[in-house]
This record gives sequence, structure tokens and C-alpha cells, in this order.
Amino acid sequence: MKKTYTIIAALALAAAAYSQDGGNGLPPRLSPQADNLFQPSDCDEDGWLWFDTQDKIDRYVGAANNEDGAWQVGGKLVQLGTTNYSPYDECYALPDFEGVGTDGTIGSDGARTGGIAIQPSSANMTFNGGCVMFYLPTCKKFDMVLASESSIKVRLKANTTPDDAGLAYTDYRVVNAKYATVFGKLSGPGMKEWYDLQNLTNGSDDLKFDTRQPMVALLENCASDTLYLQAVRIYTYEPSTLGIDEVAAPGLGINISRRAVTLTEPRDISVCTLAGAVVASAKAARTLSLASLPAGAYIVRAGDKSRKVVIR
Repeated sequence: MKKTYTIIAALALAAAAYSQDGGNGLPPRLSPQADNLFQPSDCDEDGWLWFDTQDKIDRYVGAANNEDGAWQVGGKLVQLGTTNYSPYDECYALPDFEGVGTDGTIGSDGARTGGIAIQPSSANMTFNGGCVMFYLPTCKKFDMVLASESSIKVRLKANTTPDDAGLAYTDYRVVNAKYATVFGKLSGPGMKEWYDLQNLTNGSDDLKFDTRQPMVALLENCASDTLYLQAVRIYTYEPSTLGIDEVAAPGLGINISRRAVTLTEPRDISVCTLAGAVVASAKAARTLSLASLPAGAYIVRAGDKSRKVVIR
């Protein structure tokens, strides 16, 4: 009997330790991996990208095509939209504003500095607030840290055709609106670590952020107070899961070394950022230099093959 109690106690302790990271979140102290969407050097030891320096904001955050209310094709990985009511206030990012602590008060215990301010909606539970969009080349894990001085009400939407520059973000498909109604909110005032957005659905179809195809994910503020996005954690599917680096064209191989791409057969080569912008290319070539590219993650495409490369 004593042995049984010992086992039960051990299991309870393990469950408690697991729940400290949100139940379904990544385990504590998980180091950033190669499949982190963002550069590991910009993330903390748990893989979170905090928007707490101007350098990180400049690298990853930019304005959407707000003149047309659309995703900026070839723009930054994280793009800021506007409210959908006059005067169409833009969301903004600052590395040094004082954040909201766990009790919902600015500067209280647990508060972090820096983040993205998402403009409020015209009224509570109204679908016209500011929005933030994220480019997902693929996605297997999607978490974020939000904060507000009042209740957090949000809606999630998706664009499954991110190369369509004419699709307004007001016309994106709804992934989940559970936390934007009179019956539900994501949390009360304070900080909220929100895990596993990739598993959320709208209950009527299979649309969700767990994707093996490019997608734009949108977070919309549906509360009448400013919402702060302070950190995000996005993990993409590993190349082996996607079949990247497997032979798609017989006899063709992609080798990357010494800051150059080398093919076993001539092909059109292109190098793109994770947001889809082409930064280098060559026609019917066997080699392409990467020497001029800054540090970062890229997708190399040759024929119908592709490979992810990280330049440090």
C-alpha cells in the first residue's frame, strides 16, 4: 500500500510540474530549436520571442498594407493592421513601454517591458479592433503572451492564400471566436500565457493553424481596451516531416556549404525569406552564392525541391 501511495504522489508531482507551463505548453527550459520560426539567438531559453528590443522589432515587425487593409506580401513575419472604424488607428510596437503585471496593473509584479499594442475595438465584443498578423510557412506549435488592464477578448482568423495581395484581412476566415463573446473571454485583467493556438477550430470545419502549407494567422482585439502582445512562440514542422531534402526530381540534390548553394544538375534557383520575399536567384545554374545575405533563416528552392537553411 505504501508503494502505491508513493507512485501516486510521484505522478501528482509530475502533473503539477507539467501544468506550470500551461498544461499543454512546451516543457520548461526547452532550448530554441532549428524549427523555431525565429532566430534562436533572438529567443529566450524556452523559445519565446519577446518584443523587448528595437533590434528584434525591426527584424520581425512591420506594417501591413493598411492602405488596402491587406497582408503585405514579401513584408515582415509579423505585420500590424488597423482598427476597422474611423480614424483607423494603427497598432504599434515599442521595446520599452511598461507592461501589465499579473494583477492587471501597469508595472506590478510579473510585468514585462516592450511589446505590440493592439488597438481596441469600438465596443466590447465588437469585431472591428486592431489586429496583428503572423506568417506561418508551416506550423506545429503556436503560443503567445498577452496582457491587458481589462478582460482579454480576442478572435482568431486565417488567410490560406498568403500570396493573394488583394485579400482584405477583414475577409479572412474565422478560426476561433470563442473568446470574443458575452459568454466567453480568454482571461481577466493581467498577463495570459496562451498555449496551443494551433489546435483551435471554429467547430464547423477543419480550418486551424496546425498547417503544412503557408498561412497567415490573425489575432484581433475584440475588447474596448488596448491589448498587448508581449511574446510569441512558433515552431514549424521539421524538414523530415515535410519531406524537404528528399529527392523530388530524380538525380537532383541540393548541397549548401561555405555560404553557397550547389546543385547536382542545373536548375532555376531561388532563395526566399520565410515571409516569401525572394532575396537571391539564378537561372539554369548549378551554384548560387549566399555570401551577401544577412544572418537569418531562408528557404532555398531548386526545381521542385526546397530546403531550409539558417545563416549565422
